[in-house]
Amino acid sequence: MSGRMKVSALMRYMEETAYRHMNKAGPTAESLRAKGQAFLLARTVVEVYAELRHGDEFEVGTWAENTCAGVSFGRAFSVRRGDVTVARSKTVWTLYDFGERKIIRVRDFPSDYMAEEPIDMELPRRLTLPATIQSSDLVKLDEKRVEYGDIDENRHMNNTVYADMFCGCVPEICAGEARVNSIFINYSHECSLGGKIEIEGASDGDVRYFRSKLSDGTLNAEAKVVLA
Repeated sequence: MSGRMKVSALMRYMEETAYRHMNKAGPTAESLRAKGQAFLLARTVVEVYAELRHGDEFEVGTWAENTCAGVSFGRAFSVRRGDVTVARSKTVWTLYDFGERKIIRVRDFPSDYMAEEPIDMELPRRLTLPATIQSSDLVKLDEKRVEYGDIDENRHMNNTVYADMFCGCVPEICAGEARVNSIFINYSHECSLGGKIEIEGASDGDVRYFRSKLSDGTLNAEAKVVLA
C-alpha cells in the first residue's frame, strides 16, 4: 500500500537468485528433489537500507559462505540499485532428506557451491528478548490458517510468507507509516496446508518481538522486526 517492496517479495528475489546459483554450480535444486532432498531455511536476517519502489531496476547477488559446518549451510545476499546497496541478508539452511527423515551434514554433501568469505552480518541463533520484556508479556495478536497460496513444493508454508505474517501484525507497517529496517526470523517447526498458527507479540520502542505457535502449542517461529 505504501508503494514499497515488501520484505517477503525481496526475500523471493533473493531465493530465486540462490536457485539460479545452485543450477549454475550444482547440484541443482531439481537433482536434490529427485533424491527426496531439499534445503530448508532455518534462520535469516534481512537488513533494508533504502526503499525499492515500482520501476526500480536492481541487482541481486548471492554466494555460499565458506564457514558452513555441522548441519548448517550458510548463504549471503546483497541487493544493489546502481551503486547503492539497498539490502543485505545472511541465512542458514539445513538440507533435509524426506525419505530418510534426517538432516544431511555439510561434510557429507558433495559441493560447497563455490563458497566465498561470509558476509559481515550478525545472525543470532535464537530470539533474545530485552530485559524490559518477559516471555509472559507476549500477547495474542492474530491467528492464521495456512492456505493453498501459502505453501511451496515441500507442502509447508513457504518461509517468505512468515515475513508477511509478522509484518501484518505491525499497524505502522500496514498503514504505510513505517517500513522494515531489519527482520530476523528463526524457523522452528513447519506448518502444513490447513494448519493453524497463533501469533503473539510485544513492543519495545521501534522494535517488535513475535512468537508463533502451532495448534498443539509447539513453537513454530520467532521473529524480531525493527522499524524505520
